[in-house]
Amino acid sequence: MTMREGERRKLNIMEALIIATLIALGGMIMSMRDSIIEMKVAQESTNKLLANLQIQMAGVPALADRVSRVEVRVENLEEGQKELKATRGLR
Repeated sequence: MTMREGERRKLNIMEALIIATLIALGGMIMSMRDSIIEMKVAQESTNKLLANLQIQMAGVPALADRVSRVEVRVENLEEGQKELKATRGLR
């Protein structure tokens, strides 16, 4: 084998390694692309859930106010019942 043939053989090996590396990189890029797409879909789903939670949570302060009013009404009714029982007991 001449010197030129040896150099050419080394170049062929290097070219083959470079091509194999590029193919592997291409596969990695495609895999990463798929992962990014999956993450985007998951993010969209999460954003929808968060939006729904925000809508639901918006009504919580109003609900607390309504519960307070109901508690006051129940207390008033209980006091009225006690008064009625007391006045019936006086008769």
